[in-house]
Amino acid sequence: MTERGYHETKTPDIARRAGVAEGTIYRHFATKQAMLNEIYRAGVGVFASAVAGIPDDLDPRASLREIAERWCAVARTNAPLARLVLLSEWGTHLDTASRDAARALSTAVEQVIAAGKSAGDVRPGAAATLAAIWMAGVRLAVAETAAGRWKDSDVQLAIDAAWDAVRAPGLAGHPPSIP
Repeated sequence: MTERGYHETKTPDIARRAGVAEGTIYRHFATKQAMLNEIYRAGVGVFASAVAGIPDDLDPRASLREIAERWCAVARTNAPLARLVLLSEWGTHLDTASRDAARALSTAVEQVIAAGKSAGDVRPGAAATLAAIWMAGVRLAVAETAAGRWKDSDVQLAIDAAWDAVRAPGLAGHPPSIP
């Protein structure tokens, strides 16, 4: 579905690619949409665990860097999952539980941003807006990592740019991380 799109992907194609009979899919999922939602929520869980596993003693920049690097690591090892969760728009195909899971992931990033605002490390503004801006930059790094087009230095540059987009103006003491 992440390669062809929802409507262009047929259940027999999924079964063939999974190496199972089509009936096997329907024993586990009532519909293709139900399958998408189950897999989507599991994928969101992978990305959410990367956020939840950040040590409390990191500063906001280090926390956001760690999240971004973990998300890129997922993209490196499981590009379809990264495309499913972070890079594809599923619109009306996502059920309420999947939309709630996606919101919870965004909220977790917003909480890191809000903590950065409280510490004076993140610029003034709505945490939701700043999180969306940061995530846009990180999504680029995830997309290019998933596609295998960027070297690690390119990924680090994008992560640094995502931080620069949300950091407090005049914040000093954060040298570039690229060697």
